[in-house]
Amino acid sequence: MTNPPADLPVAAKPQLPDRYRPFRVLNLCSNILRDVPIPIQVNGYPAFLAGRGKHPLLWLAAPVRINDQERTFIVRENVSINAAVQVVVNRRKAETAIVIGSVRVLVVRVVGDSGVIEQIDLRPVGLDVWGDKSALHIGGGTFSDNTVSGATVAFVLGKQA
Repeated sequence: MTNPPADLPVAAKPQLPDRYRPFRVLNLCSNILRDVPIPIQVNGYPAFLAGRGKHPLLWLAAPVRINDQERTFIVRENVSINAAVQVVVNRRKAETAIVIGSVRVLVVRVVGDSGVIEQIDLRPVGLDVWGDKSALHIGGGTFSDNTVSGATVAFVLGKQA
């Protein structure tokens, strides 16, 4: 493998939380992510993270300021730092949900050793991303029944870091 030419930018690896342990397999609205730590990245920053635990451990990012490109986690390891954002853990179902107002923006369930996301709606945090168990919608695109293996990021929005 050769090094890229000096004039080409090299994408920096996003900094992940120390306690984040990604699922080896994550079903994201029918799309299978194998050994992919970041499901969706926005302008070089993870939109959300879904990690292993007895119940899913979630991180959710939102813009720092309105119309800002910079994002920060408003949920960190199932703890909300914003009063408008609630994290609901259902230990019986091994499920964790993030709720903003009446919208369940992210619902992740543990099935065996895998994570399953059958409901996502990131529009309340400024992203045109939503989906259910049949498909993931990102902007004008629809993604279903795809497999991504061994990548750092499955879906990239905006510019890379």
